[in-house]
Amino acid sequence: MNYGKLAKSVLVPVVGGSLVGIFATSNSKEIYDKPKKPAFAPPSWTFPVAWTSLYTIMGIAKYRIASKEKESKSAELHYILN
Repeated sequence: MNYGKLAKSVLVPVVGGSLVGIFATSNSKEIYDKPKKPAFAPPSWTFPVAWTSLYTIMGIAKYRIASKEKESKSAELHYILN
């Protein structure tokens, strides 16, 4: 496992999503808390946690796909040469 590539694969979407979240609407918490919501509506703190989790999972998936592609190409080359 290449931890450097894994970290890069995770950090790119997490940092990108964080920047979009910061610059898109800086007052999104106030906007979300303003209207009347049903009792089952999630609290505003759940959204940053959920988005960070999703972006982390996307980064891990990207790393795993890239790793499998390299393994697949290596195995294919080995099969062709032998």
